[in-house]
Amino acid sequence: MATVSCDHQIFQNIQAVVFDKDGTLARSESYLYQVGSLRVELLDTQVPGVGKRLAQALGLRQPNSHPPTVHPAGILAVASRQVTEFAAAAYVTETGWTWPEALDLVQAAFSEAELVLQPKSAYTPLIEGVFQLVQRLFQADIRMAIVSADTTDNIWDFIRRYELDAYVQFAAGADQEFQKPDPRLLYQTCQALAVAPEQTLVIGDADTDMRMARSAHAAGAIGVTWGWIDPPQLQQATIVIHHPTSMQVRG
Repeated sequence: MATVSCDHQIFQNIQAVVFDKDGTLARSESYLYQVGSLRVELLDTQVPGVGKRLAQALGLRQPNSHPPTVHPAGILAVASRQVTEFAAAAYVTETGWTWPEALDLVQAAFSEAELVLQPKSAYTPLIEGVFQLVQRLFQADIRMAIVSADTTDNIWDFIRRYELDAYVQFAAGADQEFQKPDPRLLYQTCQALAVAPEQTLVIGDADTDMRMARSAHAAGAIGVTWGWIDPPQLQQATIVIHHPTSMQVRG
């Protein structure tokens, strides 16, 4: 078992780390802004006038933000594709479209936008210093998994593209049975890693990660801000760190 220290906070008897992906391992803000803006643009051409309100609802900060940013706790940053579709469709129904019509329209626009920016992993590079952190954890015999609001296929594509497959043993996306912040997602992940939640750290950039960790009685909920221009406010975290080098590991 390993000891993990983050500034003044020390976690002992750690056997596993469960990472979030976007904003934690992957630098995703630029991609989210691009794909979100394109989704809004496509919908606004078919539903004139919906664009501005929808952009605000999704968490796009425009146009006076330099560089353009995404709200780190907004729908685009935290929610699954399905939840984001439902949110967008609700705005479309306000203009007179029926729910089935609005959902079809939104799903088509979302799919078209994503096709322009494929594969996602090519647009969401590994955050500086993260690979070295993963190596430090691996050298201390810590098992690793990734759970995300992205799809499981996208997670594995990211893992393979950035050569994390030698280190990451398990991945689960929002297309699986449980999603964040449901503690059953962490129980399932720990079972796959053959570890106890009490010996597992959760590392993420959203309070959904922190809430999942706390509800499952994980060893700790480590909040990270290193993936965002405007740092997220992580009220549920055990500790918040700002760079991968802030985490030290002893086997």
